[in-house]
Amino acid sequence: MNKSEAVRIISKCANIYKKRLDGYQIVFVYRDENNHSNYMEVKFRSYNFLHFTGVIPRNGLSANDFYRFALNNRLSERDFIFKNKQRWTRGYKRYKETSGLIEWKERQIFHSIFT
Repeated sequence: MNKSEAVRIISKCANIYKKRLDGYQIVFVYRDENNHSNYMEVKFRSYNFLHFTGVIPRNGLSANDFYRFALNNRLSERDFIFKNKQRWTRGYKRYKETSGLIEWKERQIFHSIFT
């Protein structure tokens, strides 16, 4: 995985994040270790995107600037370093393996709701 490929992926993911998560609040309902129902609310903000990327911004870029650069295809290889390149590569492989599945599942959910 080289940085130019990472820039492309981060920019693509920024657009997906904006479309599907930015500004949304999701409630996760689960059972804890004592089998009690519980929930957690998660709010997705523009400044949270950087956390998901696995990179560290350079040049004093704020999390919001980084996100805006990625959205506007202005992010460059000089704007970040990998936190852990091996972990980033492993995350990217997982992203490639699951992205098609997530899109398929999303279509199935919307299809069953709206038809």
